[in-house]
Amino acid sequence: MKITDIKTYCVNMFRCNYFFVEIVTDEGLTGLGEGTLEYKDNALAGAVEDIKRALIGRDPSQISLLGFELYRNSYWREGPVLMSAVSAVDTALWDLKAKKLGVPIYELLGGKFRDSVPMYANCWFPSSKEPEEFAYYAKKTVDMGIRALKWDPFGKNYLYMSNKDLRHAEDIVAAVREAVGPDVDLLIECHGRFDPKTGIQVGKVMEPYNPMFIEEPCPPDDLDALAEVHRKSPVPVAAGERLYTHYQFKQFLEKGCAD
Repeated sequence: MKITDIKTYCVNMFRCNYFFVEIVTDEGLTGLGEGTLEYKDNALAGAVEDIKRALIGRDPSQISLLGFELYRNSYWREGPVLMSAVSAVDTALWDLKAKKLGVPIYELLGGKFRDSVPMYANCWFPSSKEPEEFAYYAKKTVDMGIRALKWDPFGKNYLYMSNKDLRHAEDIVAAVREAVGPDVDLLIECHGRFDPKTGIQVGKVMEPYNPMFIEEPCPPDDLDALAEVHRKSPVPVAAGERLYTHYQFKQFLEKGCAD
């Protein structure tokens, strides 16, 4: 079996687009992968087009070899555009191999580990700005059976917040906690925006409402700042979604950047 084409699909999905890659073979089998990179659709499509030249005519079963070559042969490495393209291709190759063998992908990765996974709701708070608005939609979402909610209560603040804005964020979280009760998990998203001092403040202010975690309290390219917040925050820290290679994750883990 040989790769004959790689197609891309950009799909409108509310505030950003989803980006899919389809690998086509001479046997008629195709594999589908996803490499969504918010607001960088054209760059991602160009990266896949560059990768395509190196893959046409190759054996798609050699997943590790092809991924290694795509990374090794790129003079500029680790960036989100290249690595999102490589990731989409890698996922599509696994999908293709599973179809060829007639098994689910998890059978190729050690077998099924669990029968279900917990989920959280995102984008459940349309246009909400005030605590009572967030509380209304939180209760409405939980009434649907959702047991975890994630959102960003910090408005447009960046690096630091005034006491007024921090109190407003706290009021929002307090209103949501009161609306949904103690058994629903609250996941507080920071979107990588704060300096260490503010990130630590956020953790302390959120502690009384027992959130599952605060996510990305500091910019993802400042691992030292993230590690400092992790050491001093009374609330668990989640992070890592904007890292792209095992080299980056090695530093992330060694510095102790998250729970």
